[in-house]
Amino acid sequence: MKIGNVAWRWTSTPEDMPQGDSLLQITKSIADLGFDLIDYLVTYESLDEWFTKENSKRLGDYAREKGLTPGVLVFQNASWTALEENERSAHMEYFKRCVETAERIGCTMISCILPMPTGAT
Repeated sequence: MKIGNVAWRWTSTPEDMPQGDSLLQITKSIADLGFDLIDYLVTYESLDEWFTKENSKRLGDYAREKGLTPGVLVFQNASWTALEENERSAHMEYFKRCVETAERIGCTMISCILPMPTGAT
């Protein structure tokens, strides 16, 4: 059995924007505690500003160097079921970037929290 930890619970709020090497420091702390897996969270903002090709690859390499397996990349958004086509299209573009980011980090799974379909009761 492997036991993992989520990196975003090490920040004051799950949506905190990574700064500099903050995710590397969190990754090291989780590894030092003896966990086997690590999960990361992305937001629109962090996909735009922090999770570049280089940072994503470096993060995954660093996690593995510390003995951690990157597990789940979490991407949450309430607009999955938006009625407006342009809003849905924009969200799907971010999801595509999320998939690319997960691949670069080496995460084996993507988790999305989906709302009820618009208009559903």
